[in-house]
Amino acid sequence: MQSYKICGGKMLSGKIRVEGSKNALLPIIAASILVKDIVELENVTPLEDTYSMIDILRLLNVRVIYDHKSKMIIDSRNLVNKRISSEYTSKLRASYYFMGALLALYKSVKVGKPGGCDFSTRPIDLHLFAFENLGFDVVEEKNFYKFKKEREPKKIIEFSKVSVGATVNAILASVLNKGTTILKNVAMEPEIDDLIDFLNKCGSKIKREDNKIIVEGVYNLFGCKYKIMDDRIEAETYVVIGALLGRNLEIICDCKKYMKEFLLLMNKVGAHVKETSCGVIVNATKEIKEQSLIFNVYPGLPTDIQPVLTILFTKSKGESVFEDNVYPDRFSQVDELVSMGYNLHLVDKKLLIRRNNAYLDSVVSCKDLRGGMSLIVAAILSNKTTCIKNCEYISRGYYDVINKLKRVGAHIEKI
Repeated sequence: MQSYKICGGKMLSGKIRVEGSKNALLPIIAASILVKDIVELENVTPLEDTYSMIDILRLLNVRVIYDHKSKMIIDSRNLVNKRISSEYTSKLRASYYFMGALLALYKSVKVGKPGGCDFSTRPIDLHLFAFENLGFDVVEEKNFYKFKKEREPKKIIEFSKVSVGATVNAILASVLNKGTTILKNVAMEPEIDDLIDFLNKCGSKIKREDNKIIVEGVYNLFGCKYKIMDDRIEAETYVVIGALLGRNLEIICDCKKYMKEFLLLMNKVGAHVKETSCGVIVNATKEIKEQSLIFNVYPGLPTDIQPVLTILFTKSKGESVFEDNVYPDRFSQVDELVSMGYNLHLVDKKLLIRRNNAYLDSVVSCKDLRGGMSLIVAAILSNKTTCIKNCEYISRGYYDVINKLKRVGAHIEKI
């Protein structure tokens, strides 16, 4: 169990380099088995989830070479269709992307139920809906889903609700189909477009028309070299930290074009954020203008940044209100933040945020990835000492976060 001790209230200055996107990387790793050739990926972040995906690849007899920094070679020429047990899939939510990839290749597949952060009820009914429309019968067992191809796929699949994961799985499962598959009411996240760009570089024929994706099936794919996009959520997290405690804190990234809604919000509330050719430079501001915010699917404010933004709005004089349309119960961090002295209240699945007048020495515990990161941000802002337990959650999405923050002046140590 990882624990951090943080003495907060220190100004931060220097440079922080943003890593490759976890949310783009994981579906691309799963998609690599469709190629049955050699794929070379760059900007691969060594996160816990990255290694969990590698474990599944190796289970499927895929050869993986990774330098534990950036470059990964995936050789799936000897891929074998094996049952993926819950021992592997329960470690992360993104394990379900192997469902779509394997269904594109085989008529019968058995995959364990996915795991991941438990901050909300997150069924995979839309994924199963896509697979059934693509011709598979689905049988749910205690820890598994069994799939078997029984009929021809439908040509048009329209989702009742926008889902990033279901959109990805529908793309993966239809890439090698005969004819054209049209996916309607799909997610518009840039990480999905990164997957599409990767697959097209491997020989697929996929194009997006706003919230519609058209997949023209191909017979096979071929290997390529591909660079994963930078992580916009990590970048936005460090921008928030800079708006709280930055002194010319420079966030180096190439994903600003995907952060438009977030950067507009920063400008609206009075944060001192300057865009540069290499990223953004952030300086702390004494006061943030209160807001009522709704977190939504892209291009709206991302749900993944909601817990961290909570801390920024404790710098407002008035009351701010947060509502999360993607995961309405995603407020696991609130009780822990309250114990640190933060003035927060949950009312009818809305988070009320008020300025707090005093912080407290405290011992708190991470319950999920993004909520855990919000505890680090809160502890950095606090002028007290905070011990944060269960920090292994944070390493699932933020690489080397402690050393990155220490290098710009934060007082953090592992205990």
